[in-house]
This record gives sequence, structure tokens and C-alpha cells, in this order.
Amino acid sequence: MKERRVKVITYIGIISIVLLQLIWLFNTYTLTRNEVIEKSNDLLSKAIDREAFLRLNNVIIPAGGIVGSSPVDATMDLSFDKLQESLLQVGSEISLSDVDSIYMVLLDNANIKTKTILLAINKANKVIRTTMLDEEIPNSMKILKTNPISLFSDNSLSIQGLIINPYWVILKRMGLILLATIIVMVFVCWCIVYQIKVIVVERRVAQWKDTFSKAMI
Repeated sequence: MKERRVKVITYIGIISIVLLQLIWLFNTYTLTRNEVIEKSNDLLSKAIDREAFLRLNNVIIPAGGIVGSSPVDATMDLSFDKLQESLLQVGSEISLSDVDSIYMVLLDNANIKTKTILLAINKANKVIRTTMLDEEIPNSMKILKTNPISLFSDNSLSIQGLIINPYWVILKRMGLILLATIIVMVFVCWCIVYQIKVIVVERRVAQWKDTFSKAMI
């Protein structure tokens, strides 16, 4: 009866340790995932601004035309509030393929090596343009979505990025944590199982001694 109780307590201990490790891993995964999404949002915004700046250098502004924007800040972040609307007025429309190329480079530099799809969304949240060759958008389980970035003040057009199969990126960032967790769990489980075997053997030896003593008496 005592041997069974020891096994039950030990199994409960193993299950508790595994559950705690899984909860810790899940929280770490959530934090890493949110970090990747936040970084992807920031880089998409920069990619859109840089594409607009490239168009600004190539556009021919008609006589009397004005291109409005907010000034560049001290960090040289090319963030222009009204630039998209001004460029559209002079016939220069945003190029999703160019934004995607710049975005891929920025992601690669940030060690987020994955494929992307960009969507142009109207005010009704309907996709009107995309960089994807096929019309079907991948399953939501295989993508992470960035926040839609509005190009115009009336929110008539927004750009959203889809990060394809981002989970390898997340797992790579968690690589050392996963490895350490696996090693610790294997070691702890091995120690507990070994302890159970030792206790079982000791109890059997004690029973054999008791049986032998009774037989001698």
C-alpha cells in the first residue's frame, strides 16, 4: 500500500513539473510572438515610408503642385503624414511590390527570415490588391497579421502584412530556452524515476529480510 502511495505521489510530482514547464513555455512563446508582431508592424511602417520617399525622388511635380508632409525627425525616420495623399494627387500610386521588397530586406536585417504577403485594404476591410500570386489567402493558422497601416486620412486605403509560417522564427528565438527546458525536464524525470526504483528495491529487500527472519524463527 505504501509503495503504491509513493508511486502516486511521484507521478503527481512529475505531472506538476511538466505542467509548470508547459505554462512557462507558453508564456515565453506568447511574449516572443508579440515581440515578432510588434517588430513586423514597425518595419512595415518604415517600408511604406521608404517606398514613398523613393517615389518622391522620381515623381514629376506639375507646376504649382505641392507635396505636403511632416518633417523628418532627429532619428531620420522617413515618416510622412500627408505624403501618400500628395503623391496620389500628382499621379504617383503606392507600389505594393516595392514595399514588399523593402519590407523583406528590413525583416531579414531584423533576423525575421520568412516570406510575406502584403494586402491593400479599403475602408470596408475588403482586399483590393495583394502581392500574392494566388487569390486564396493562406490559412490563418499559418500566418501572423500586422496591424493595418492607413495611408490616407480618411482611412480609405490601408496596407497590412501577412507573415507566412512565422513559427520557425519564433521557435528559433526560443531555441536556447526550449533546449534548456527539455534537458531540465528529462533530468528531473530521470531522477524521480530512479528514486522510485531505489525505493521499490529497498522495500523488496526489507520484505525479503523480514520473510527470511520469520522463516528462521
